[in-house]
Amino acid sequence: MLNPEGLFISFLERVAKGQCTREDWKSFAVTHYGVPAVETARRALVRAAIELDFNPNGAVPPTLVTLAKELGATLPGEVTVLPR
Repeated sequence: MLNPEGLFISFLERVAKGQCTREDWKSFAVTHYGVPAVETARRALVRAAIELDFNPNGAVPPTLVTLAKELGATLPGEVTVLPR
């Protein structure tokens, strides 16, 4: 089983693919993580979603998809989020 940070990275991968559900958002966007880089990525994603007035029931805006890819590239470890 993946640790909480690994689960967030999987969530970020789904956002980068434009596949984010309301349940994903409710679970992963509000959880706080112990790895500083993951927490920084989470906050940046949430801020951008708020600015875009993102509704997780609809399509993921291209701006959020791009941001998720960029944030994934900054995360530590062997897990990467979609190539740039």
